[in-house]
Amino acid sequence: VKNRTIDAMRSCCMYLDHQGVVTDSALKVYGSPYQPEFYSWAFNLPRGTTKGGCREKWASMPKAAIDVLLTHGPPMGHGDWVFNHKQERERFGCPDLLDFVEAYPPKVHVFGHIHEGHGVTFNGKSLFVNASSMNEHYNALNVHVPIIIDIPISGGASE
Repeated sequence: VKNRTIDAMRSCCMYLDHQGVVTDSALKVYGSPYQPEFYSWAFNLPRGTTKGGCREKWASMPKAAIDVLLTHGPPMGHGDWVFNHKQERERFGCPDLLDFVEAYPPKVHVFGHIHEGHGVTFNGKSLFVNASSMNEHYNALNVHVPIIIDIPISGGASE
């Protein structure tokens, strides 16, 4: 069933499993489903410098300019606030991913995973978009408005 689902998705969209693509308008997009360990979810990696961990995975991404970076979760400090069991705000972004995007800034970094962090931040180099569509209770009805952005491409147009 899993392979049939993936095949069906590939007939109408492109699934990026830690890989990139260049669009017809020369927009460089890179997508990775990996994330720091979170319960028993798919694509979990150990945090930090552990062999096979997040730092190693992010370091394997292209160092050349990326226009749009798509990851499951956020880098530390961008759209990553959650309320812990004491109702205190706590950051859950990945510091290793932050190190990568600061060293090799994409124009836009789109992610989700931290539902409470929906919104946009900017660090002077990259636009960070937490495009989560649900709230922290996994309710998707009338929760977050869509975020629409224009990305400049060569020739002055936008995509």
